[in-house]
Amino acid sequence: AYYANIWVYPILKVLQPHQKVVFILAMLVLFVFLYLLGEFINKTIWGEERSHAQKKKKKSS
Repeated sequence: AYYANIWVYPILKVLQPHQKVVFILAMLVLFVFLYLLGEFINKTIWGEERSHAQKKKKKSS
């Protein structure tokens, strides 16, 4: 956010508008990658989680 010539992230102050777009998109790609990597690691360690309905169905069988 920008207010009174103060940027929350100082790097945005020195970048040109087109560079800001590229920077923000690059950060978006990085965060999506990190999220998906975390999901992959979580599923690798803990395995697939069964839904409540699947647990209930298996219990009644």
